[in-house]
Amino acid sequence: MGSRAGKGILMVRWCDRVKQRCGRNEDGQILLLGLGYVVVILLLLLVVVTLSAVHREHRELGRLADGVVLSAQDVVTEGRYYRKSGAQMTADARVAATQYLASVDARPGTRIVDLTVDANGSIHATIQRSTSHPVMVGLGRLASGKATLTASASASPIG
Repeated sequence: MGSRAGKGILMVRWCDRVKQRCGRNEDGQILLLGLGYVVVILLLLLVVVTLSAVHREHRELGRLADGVVLSAQDVVTEGRYYRKSGAQMTADARVAATQYLASVDARPGTRIVDLTVDANGSIHATIQRSTSHPVMVGLGRLASGKATLTASASASPIG
């Protein structure tokens, strides 16, 4: 009976050693899981901040396009009154649009891609800007970090 009890104690000790060697020590695992969640949340926050900055700049570019078209429309309306030729009105409209961009201190890289004056005096303009944001530059190795924004606007004479 003593030998059986001794074998039982040895078996328990042996099982304890196996548990220590093979058992998973899960101390600190929740810390890694928490850090993983923090990293994912920070990356999502970074994406949201970048996209909102790009959206805000695109809205600004749309307002600039509206201003370009309206300044060109003033010149075209005056040209129609004085019966200028279509080519002369288009050239004058382009000059007025360029002067408007210079007067509002548009950001560098903003350019008029297309400006057309129709026979009825309607104007269509497209402006473009290449942009990069500090947040996007940090991810520049994953993505180019640059975006090309384009905005279009049009105006038609009344009457």
